[in-house]
Amino acid sequence: MRRVAYAAATVLTLLVGVVMVVRGQEQRVRLDRAGEIAVLGASISGAESAWPDRLGLTNQSLSASRLLTDNGPGLPSALHRLDSAIRPGVRAVLLTDLINDIQQEPHQYDPEIIIAGLREFLRQAHRRGIQVIGTTITPYGGFLRYEPDGERTRQAVNHFIRHSGEFDLVLDFDAAVRDAAAPERLRPEFDSGDHLHPNAAGQRRLAAVATETLG
Repeated sequence: MRRVAYAAATVLTLLVGVVMVVRGQEQRVRLDRAGEIAVLGASISGAESAWPDRLGLTNQSLSASRLLTDNGPGLPSALHRLDSAIRPGVRAVLLTDLINDIQQEPHQYDPEIIIAGLREFLRQAHRRGIQVIGTTITPYGGFLRYEPDGERTRQAVNHFIRHSGEFDLVLDFDAAVRDAAAPERLRPEFDSGDHLHPNAAGQRRLAAVATETLG
């Protein structure tokens, strides 16, 4: 089932004292001012009882949407949804669920193209005075469209998200739910069974990371 909640932004009042991942280290930082965060995601953040809902949020997630390209009628890319997320009072956008450019056909297995798309998203947001919170891409090993080339791409993009310093804030969702023994996979207790989408326990874990990090 495709969930569409496109008209209303996901909002969270941000106070102070958030944690940012910079070059592999956690640092205490502040966003410029208190305000609202608009969340742009896909099916992981748009599932029933997904982590934004567990925080009491409404969200703009569009199942099957991508970062780089529109995915058919009614499925604009995150790049094309940015303007709709920036309504009065929004100070930051949380960009999440970036796996679809990798796992969907046509696959994008060149990490530099995805990174260029992320940089364009950052450029557009920062030009408008909007800060960007990124999340690392969660594992999908065992999923029906999993391929080693896709995993290499995921790892490369996650390295950029964690270590480039270009995001204003990073939530490391990958580290939160990956299997330490097989880091290309979700931990079994967090796997819904399709090896892509976290189950209820996995969603609770993501909600906890967001709560702990955003304060």
